[in-house]
Amino acid sequence: MRHRYLHFFFRSLLVLGVLLNAALPWVAAVSEELEDAHGSYHEEDASFEFSEEVLADSGLSIATAASQRIPQYLLLNGRLLPNENRTIHVVPRFPGAIRESRKHVGDSVEKGEILAVIESNQSLQPYELRSPLSGTVVKRHASAGEFAAEGKDLFLVTDLSELWADFFLFPGDFGTVKKGQRVLILIEHRPEPVTSEVAFVSAVLDEATQSKVVRAEVRTPNEDLYPGQFITGKIIASEDEVPLAVEAAAIQKLDGKSVVFVPDGNRVARRAVVTGKSDGRYTEILSGLSADAHYYTGNTFILRAEAEKGTATHED
Repeated sequence: MRHRYLHFFFRSLLVLGVLLNAALPWVAAVSEELEDAHGSYHEEDASFEFSEEVLADSGLSIATAASQRIPQYLLLNGRLLPNENRTIHVVPRFPGAIRESRKHVGDSVEKGEILAVIESNQSLQPYELRSPLSGTVVKRHASAGEFAAEGKDLFLVTDLSELWADFFLFPGDFGTVKKGQRVLILIEHRPEPVTSEVAFVSAVLDEATQSKVVRAEVRTPNEDLYPGQFITGKIIASEDEVPLAVEAAAIQKLDGKSVVFVPDGNRVARRAVVTGKSDGRYTEILSGLSADAHYYTGNTFILRAEAEKGTATHED
């Protein structure tokens, strides 16, 4: 009986050894995966010295990781158009010969200013054609000596201080956009977006594109935006409260991993992080950083460059 138990014991040890030997590659793979996820580094690469004087002059600041509301945006393509509510087709009151045409395309006009002088066919007396609003002449069909027919547009005057931003909304997103939602309007060569809100969502589809029109009104006090410009609209589709986030400027890529730099006494340490949602201003942190942790933000490129120098030195 004793020999039987010993035989069973040694046989069990043999089976256990075989199982452990088979599991070693899996354990190694999991360990490597966890190391990648949490960004483990060699101890000597974990931090580096950076003087307080250099930090103070490098455009860096220290922030605290905390919960944050991160909006998720819907991107829509569109263009700027004249505001039809602030556009006037100027027509003659009576047909006749145009004696003077005082304004040209691109000219600014004030409300009540004379655009042309026309000699009436009925009375043979000249009368003045005046602008009904202040704005800019964008079209003109009136030259001296021409005949002004009744009902014919002679001038098109529009107030360019306020434009329409029209976007194309396609069926998959019909339920996402509603009147009153905030919209950021991105315009090429303009560093900052223009902020507005959705003023109108069409109830009728465009037959050719099967899209709806989403419209926002854009004020341009300097008249530095132009009808016809292509634009992109960022509409907040939803906002998610995440338990931990940092400023997007704090995150750098190092050795293929996302890292955040943190104060570590008189040194700077790097923490590999796993990121989640981002709106370009804040980025969710899923792991690698604790709540209320202090971190560097701003010009963190200089910290990445310093860390890369340390890594290169270690490899040499």
